[in-house]
Amino acid sequence: MPAVEKSVITDWKRLWPMVSGIHYETPQDTVHEELMNVASELQAGVLQFKPKNASNLELGTLLKEKKQEKLLPFTERLQDLLDLESAQCWEILCYYLTQEYRGSASLLTQLISTETNMAKLHEDIRHYYSLERMVVLKIVKNLIVFHRVPNHPYHQEYRAVVEKITIPRLRDSYLDQLESLNRCPPPAG
Repeated sequence: MPAVEKSVITDWKRLWPMVSGIHYETPQDTVHEELMNVASELQAGVLQFKPKNASNLELGTLLKEKKQEKLLPFTERLQDLLDLESAQCWEILCYYLTQEYRGSASLLTQLISTETNMAKLHEDIRHYYSLERMVVLKIVKNLIVFHRVPNHPYHQEYRAVVEKITIPRLRDSYLDQLESLNRCPPPAG
């Protein structure tokens, strides 16, 4: 049985309904475990997404290991658009294709074969990536707002995570994130 690879980034959109308290269906132990597993990522917020130059791993090497060399031109352009290091760019692409993309494999082949269609797909993936970043912030907002609200279904779980991270570290991290986002050029297109 092949070993399961550890994810480089968290699928935040998948995690949100599980830990938000909107549906009250997730067992409290599961919420606690899931949030504790990503506590450092929650503290890092959008800074967990590393810029393209933050890694020595070349995208071509990564795609060759995954036997996906045919996606190299498409993925290189995506990496430039998102300004993400190689492993994170690959995971965003995989998350998008497995959870958001609604076409067939043959349609995907057509989409990445022409410049116009490729640009549309890149834009869809960029939107998905932006949403992932917003969901991280949304989860942290829930933690901060509801960790002191006893009638929230996950009050105790939120409090445990906030105590682990601490409010001062969250504040410092989010000030760093704000500064980082202010230095970023706005998206093109």
